[in-house]
Amino acid sequence: GLSDGDGGSGGGINVAPDNDDMDFAPDGLSGIVVEDADGRPARSTYRVLEIFCAEEGASRDGGGGGDATTAVTTAATCSLVEVKPKTGRKHQVRQHMGLALDAPLVGDTLYRKGKAARTPTAAAPLLTASGGKPGAVMFLHSAALELDHPVTGAKLHLSDPLPRTFDGLLASLRRQTKADVK
Repeated sequence: GLSDGDGGSGGGINVAPDNDDMDFAPDGLSGIVVEDADGRPARSTYRVLEIFCAEEGASRDGGGGGDATTAVTTAATCSLVEVKPKTGRKHQVRQHMGLALDAPLVGDTLYRKGKAARTPTAAAPLLTASGGKPGAVMFLHSAALELDHPVTGAKLHLSDPLPRTFDGLLASLRRQTKADVK
């Protein structure tokens, strides 16, 4: 998902970093969230893949690949975050990002803890393009799903590429960040 801010490297979180299907860095850019969602125990792992910064900004690679890393000199505009829910609760990813990590998803109007949206300029027209009400568009995408077939028991691996609008927004943020760093 795409979150407002730095993807949860700060804020009051119940994080227990360990090696649970992800490589965790000791820098707060990855971890495990153990917080109730939908009134029941829930657990998610997360990893910040990219941080996009505004103004004098810089881009910081959060372990999602690449070798170029520069210092972040301003507050993050938004972050690309990989989240793997370990339980299946209603709105679990939204609740963990917005409430537990204090890094709500871009476009999410519900799980913000009263926090004002820091919508990237490039995302603003995409959030209202369909003419829908606020919260109708969120930058959250299920890229992969793995489950057992209910009849055969065979492992099913399903995947889906990013929607064009999401991919286009990321490309725009990357171009903006490169322009800001020069």
